[in-house]
Amino acid sequence: MDKAYTSGPWYCAEKSPHNGSYYIGPACYEGMDSVSPYVAIVTDSCHSVSDETATANAALIASAPELYEALKRLREVVGEKDWMSVMSPVIVDVDAALAHAENRDYHPREAQA
Repeated sequence: MDKAYTSGPWYCAEKSPHNGSYYIGPACYEGMDSVSPYVAIVTDSCHSVSDETATANAALIASAPELYEALKRLREVVGEKDWMSVMSPVIVDVDAALAHAENRDYHPREAQA
């Protein structure tokens, strides 16, 4: 995948006192307003999750670029080594996560056999 997403790292601004939302992006900071560039907003306008869950969701979204790059590096290092059979279940998960992040279908070889 070409790097079409907004480059990281992304940060999660403090919860907005105005609307209770968390703004996520490369330039997010405490006290920012909605004019600042952001890539995502986590909000609980329906009060369907706890504040703790909303905070955790925002942190997970903000970590997306680093998680993606770490998975790509892991996949490159692991490659097709002899010890792949030991790592196979982990690599299937890594490949599935990368495919999801790259918005493409993924069908592990084991499922195709």
